[in-house]
Amino acid sequence: MTWLHQLHATEPVAQAIGILALVCVAGMSIGSIRIRNVELGTAGVLFAGILTGYFTNPIDDQTLAFTKEFGLILFVFAIGLQLGPGFFAALRRDGLQLNALMLGIVLAGSGLAVLLGWLLRIDSPAVLGVLSGASTSTPSLGAAQQAFAAQPSASAQAASLVALAYAVTYPVAIVGILASLLLLKTLLHVDVAEEVAALAAARRPGCPPPRDYCALAIESSDVANVVQRAVVVTHKSVLGLTLGELGLEDRSGVVITGVMRAEVPLGPDPGLRIKFGDVVQVVGEEPGVERAAKLLGNSVRELNETHFIPLFVGIALGVILGTVPIVVPGLAQSVRLGLAGGPLLIALVLGRLGHIGRLVFYMPANTNVAFREFGIALFFAAVGLSAGPMFFKTVFSTAGLSWLAAGLCVTVVPLLLGGYVARTVLHMNFAVLGGVLAGSVTDPPALAFVNNLTKSDASTLAYVTVYPLTTLLRILAAQMLAFTLAR
Repeated sequence: MTWLHQLHATEPVAQAIGILALVCVAGMSIGSIRIRNVELGTAGVLFAGILTGYFTNPIDDQTLAFTKEFGLILFVFAIGLQLGPGFFAALRRDGLQLNALMLGIVLAGSGLAVLLGWLLRIDSPAVLGVLSGASTSTPSLGAAQQAFAAQPSASAQAASLVALAYAVTYPVAIVGILASLLLLKTLLHVDVAEEVAALAAARRPGCPPPRDYCALAIESSDVANVVQRAVVVTHKSVLGLTLGELGLEDRSGVVITGVMRAEVPLGPDPGLRIKFGDVVQVVGEEPGVERAAKLLGNSVRELNETHFIPLFVGIALGVILGTVPIVVPGLAQSVRLGLAGGPLLIALVLGRLGHIGRLVFYMPANTNVAFREFGIALFFAAVGLSAGPMFFKTVFSTAGLSWLAAGLCVTVVPLLLGGYVARTVLHMNFAVLGGVLAGSVTDPPALAFVNNLTKSDASTLAYVTVYPLTTLLRILAAQMLAFTLAR
């Protein structure tokens, strides 16, 4: 077994890949443990990395840095590509109010983190780590580390201190988020079943979902063999056309009753432009439905095909955008979107456009999840291995306890304040509110908890509506605070 002990010298690349793989295996196994319908998921890789890094120092810093940034790019780009098609539509419909509430929560948390950092005498890099961990925002962590690393006056330990504070704060943040949701439900005397019923009743007269359109179309027809079918848009010749320009009623004798885009239901607006992967609900006689399906494509093979050229084009554009310096008045240094913000913004735009010429910016749902999970696993593994050597020494120190206390406050206080304002001033439905609160801290376990509580898709739609802008704001806030606190 001598060759195995000497692997770090003889085959450092093989050793690094092997250790990263084993850390991911252990972490995902930890993350799959479910306690009261809540699990850490891929975040378990962070703690497996911490344990591995504490007992050994197996991978060099440059390899870890590349792994971390590459994983982060894959993660945020896949998210942006998935949310881009439905994000702007949701933003126009009811997203302004939801994102305004999210903005208040983000600003309150950022201000509170700075205040507590000053009161508790927490180092500036640790303040950013506490803020990122308290909001469970991985892109914020990446942006903060990049911002500190780019400053000539920053010490070599600044970026690692950000990761260490994040790792210490993250677990208590997950508990704090779930506790805040339950506390709001109790303090505001929320009857979940009543809230969901009220939301369904409010939606029914104004904007019925696609299945209601289908029912109305079938009931109003005097043809006996009317069928309804969900047809997926995969034919490139119809991309970019509006429903009116498509003219399915004249060409195929069918009625479009609704469109589902990135899990966001859209009404049959004649001005709505068709995107690759849209699910179009059509009603009509069987021959007409078949003609409509042929015209739109409805190809399972093309729908499940990953277009890699557009993917790499998008990532390259995201990296370029992320490195462009942005001059902000009052700051001595330029701000950059970084390798989290640049790819995310480009992916949102490309996802919204759907295609440029014959380049289709679409990724199948299963592939998207795979890219996201693979990217975030690499990121967490690298962060954990970097933070591991100092983790346990720090977490039980005075500084570590200060980080835990500050992180819990930064998590809970903005959520409680935002939830109270949303209910008492905005009279927001609890199913929607839960999705906004989960989205404002970009926390999938919190969304899963709310979904289990409400059994309503309203929470997911609210989460999707605020998630992209939340991520961008937390990236920019991390960079702005990094430059401000370092002065």
